[in-house]
Amino acid sequence: FHKQGRKKMKVLYSLFLLLSIGQEATHANDDVVRKLRSIPEAPQLISDAILSSVHSTNGEIDSEVMEKATNAGLPEDAVRKYALDAYKKVSEGNVTVAKIEEDMKTLVATAQNATKVEEEKKTNNVTERTNKTETRKTYSPRMPLSYEAQRKLSIAVMNGFRSPTEEINPKALQDALDEGVALETIMNSLETMNENRRRIRRRTL
Repeated sequence: FHKQGRKKMKVLYSLFLLLSIGQEATHANDDVVRKLRSIPEAPQLISDAILSSVHSTNGEIDSEVMEKATNAGLPEDAVRKYALDAYKKVSEGNVTVAKIEEDMKTLVATAQNATKVEEEKKTNNVTERTNKTETRKTYSPRMPLSYEAQRKLSIAVMNGFRSPTEEINPKALQDALDEGVALETIMNSLETMNENRRRIRRRTL
């Protein structure tokens, strides 16, 4: 959520903090936080529970709604707590049912979008690894590199190594290719440097 949205969040919207920006919810301990974040259906199920509560006369959650939530692995006490917060807010006149309905739609939509982005990221990573593998198979080894070719290779690899996306600037890549450096050599050299960096980072964790 944007900063403006965060300013509007009271105790009721601790759920948003938990599911959308990864902060610990007001009424949830670390175990509950991890549990809810591990269940993809959690935003929709908790939203359904909250709406069921605020539309009731006594704040109770419909038994079928609660059953779906618990069957998915959601802690019943946490679900009831979120729903009760919402019901109390409505009862005390601090928030309208319409506002809660609007926020629940936003919650579910935000969670779905985050899931979509994550899936696209995973797909792109798989595609990138596949392309690199095919590139290595396509190009065969060549003669030893000249001094200028080695210099262009170094420039291209360092360019990719320093890039946040691990991509080589097209000009630097083309300069190396023009000097007779095989694309396979460039990509293998870059991958070796990136793998060494990842290995060092893992050791420091």
